[in-house]
Amino acid sequence: METSESPILGRTVVVIDEPFYRYNGQVFGSSTWAGFAGHLAAHCARLTLMPPLAEAKPPEGANAVPPNVHVQGRFFYEHVEECYRRYAWQRRGLLCEAERLFRDQDVVIIRLPLPVGGALAETAWRAGKPTVALLAGDVLSANRYAHRGGVKAFLARCMARHHRRLELRIARGSAMTAVWSEGLLGPFGAVAKRIALGASPSLSARQIVRRTREWRPPVRLVRVCPLAPTKGLDFLVEAVRLVLRRGLDVRLDIAGDAADALHGESLKAQVAKAGLEDRVTFHGRLPFGPVLFDFYQAGDIHVISSISEGMPRCLVEGRAFGLPTVATSVGGIPAVVHDGVDGLLVPPRSAEALADAVARLAGDEALRRRIIEEGYRLAEQETAEFQARRLATLVGRALRGEDLGPAALDLHVI
Repeated sequence: METSESPILGRTVVVIDEPFYRYNGQVFGSSTWAGFAGHLAAHCARLTLMPPLAEAKPPEGANAVPPNVHVQGRFFYEHVEECYRRYAWQRRGLLCEAERLFRDQDVVIIRLPLPVGGALAETAWRAGKPTVALLAGDVLSANRYAHRGGVKAFLARCMARHHRRLELRIARGSAMTAVWSEGLLGPFGAVAKRIALGASPSLSARQIVRRTREWRPPVRLVRVCPLAPTKGLDFLVEAVRLVLRRGLDVRLDIAGDAADALHGESLKAQVAKAGLEDRVTFHGRLPFGPVLFDFYQAGDIHVISSISEGMPRCLVEGRAFGLPTVATSVGGIPAVVHDGVDGLLVPPRSAEALADAVARLAGDEALRRRIIEEGYRLAEQETAEFQARRLATLVGRALRGEDLGPAALDLHVI
């Protein structure tokens, strides 16, 4: 990991919600923070992660936490429902652990959504410690029951609204709030002392690879995401059918597990009904690393078809492997994709618009080359190293009471 000549931040703790695992003396995690924390730690006097931690073998594809990151675990859960079931009898121990840890810190960074975020923010404030809120997702749209009917969907929406109120309260009391989606700038900018756009990519600068694959039929579309309703995969499958009707030879490769089993089965049924079994391939989840990198390098166009999104890390990954991007104009995407410059933007929920953009890229070599080259340039500013330094710099300014200015809303400026 890179190191700062002198740390930008002092002793820093980052509270996150993703599960981590201690096994054979090492800590592992599957989230981007398993690696991103190491880059952020390079700019801190000391960085401690506080995730749910289990003494157990990690899942396949998990990455070891870098040695410059300290880990102080809290009670373990893998899903938010499990957290609520255990919280009542774990609360006292959690707050005592947090009080002891926060006492020796200079700043507490709370990554939201986080079921216990409100209680931990209160603990930090009672200890006289400044907090920073990182909004990495939108609780109002990103829950697995949001698109279903019935009691569970109703309760999920109620809980999401409750969490949004807690998040706004945390933002109001924090020195700075960074949001991973441009759509969250409005509600949180209205209450935050200082507001910024943020990102926590997993890709390192050394992993950027120049494209060597020749452009030839079939045109391979790639999509990396969970099989979930918010990812718009049904519109993307329909777009493949429309493009084929225009005479363009295309294939669609999807990497991701079924976050919603019913939706996953529905997508496969849609593919079968349209007669696209030889055109659409579901690869399952590919672990971050060589297998996923090979998947990107075998593609021609990266399509992000989401109907709801934060700041997708796959965008940086696609650019780093020389893929021109077609993306829907939702969430944080319009802040980092400029139509016709470093990608093509289309409205969400439109198979026709996705098909038009794919056909346009396939038929215009000059446009493809411009987007690919600009994508490479931006990828260098969207790596974990760059964004970690940018985040540390913004937090440092906020803690000194400085105005962050308009540059805080540009992910490519430190």
